[in-house]
Amino acid sequence: MALTKREEKEIEILNSAEKTFSEHGYDNTKMEDIASQIGISKGLVYFYYSSKENLYMALTYRAMHKMNDAFYEVYHDQQNKSGLDSVITLVRAYMDFLDENPFYLELLLNYTRLVRSSTQKTNQLTDSMKNSIYFRKIKDIHNIPITIFQEEINRGQKDGSIKNTRSPNLMYMTMWSLIVGFSQIKSAAAQNNRMTMYHINLNEWRDYIIEIAYQTMIDDAH
Repeated sequence: MALTKREEKEIEILNSAEKTFSEHGYDNTKMEDIASQIGISKGLVYFYYSSKENLYMALTYRAMHKMNDAFYEVYHDQQNKSGLDSVITLVRAYMDFLDENPFYLELLLNYTRLVRSSTQKTNQLTDSMKNSIYFRKIKDIHNIPITIFQEEINRGQKDGSIKNTRSPNLMYMTMWSLIVGFSQIKSAAAQNNRMTMYHINLNEWRDYIIEIAYQTMIDDAH
């Protein structure tokens, strides 16, 4: 189905915002910066996205939606494979996605921090963010990654390919922390055109994390 003119303009503004936020950061980006990138007025940006917070949430929703699509594709393609094969393929897909989209990692981690801060005295979640339609959309889909991983780990435990009987949630969170931590380090190294960190080749490090995930799955520890 062809996009409407409004949808085309929203995407154009969102693309400009992604470029500007990724280059200058949230605090240093102004709506007029986003507008000037594509030759429109600041007022038109506000017409489509009522505030900078709303636009930032729209980008975060884009990041979450694209990541979920990547997971769904693996989930669909791996249904004839073992649960173990599916989980390891998901791990690879997760690392590939974050490697190809380092700014999306920043967006997703910022979202997590904002949500957690909302229950603490250091609440950073503004009313404009909470009232954003995109914030509500993110809340509807932000648990999809963990749900898919847990389902596939559970499937692997049932089909016998995953020997580890620990909680699927525990195993997912362990892999998540390894993947996200590595991706943050790799992103920082890439900014300085480096392929090593602490004298370790980053590709070798990546392969080792995948090996750790695999060994975790086949470990029969209780």
